[in-house]
Amino acid sequence: MTDERKLQRWKLRQYLRVFDRRNGTLIGHLADITMAGMRLVSGGPIKIDETYHLCMDITSERVEFEARCVWCRKDEKGDVYNAGFRLVNPSSNTITNIQCLVAALKALRDM
Repeated sequence: MTDERKLQRWKLRQYLRVFDRRNGTLIGHLADITMAGMRLVSGGPIKIDETYHLCMDITSERVEFEARCVWCRKDEKGDVYNAGFRLVNPSSNTITNIQCLVAALKALRDM
């Protein structure tokens, strides 16, 4: 499979929990992120081509956003699934929070 990403991905050392805003269900844990999307690790498969209303807490800020699942596959090493999401019309607040998260990940990498 070819890697079609144009933006650098930033891996998290500790996963952030990502929830369904509508019912509070844990969807998965944020594994890596770009300014356009993210990869979640989930305990079960996630429906492809569906738009999800999600939220996560970055420091003391709750970030709410919509993202569309573009792929999902079972992890080769275990009983978890990896799912790729593309952000759908992110608000300026969402972009700002993701930029802050990416800046913090860059700083950790450079330590």
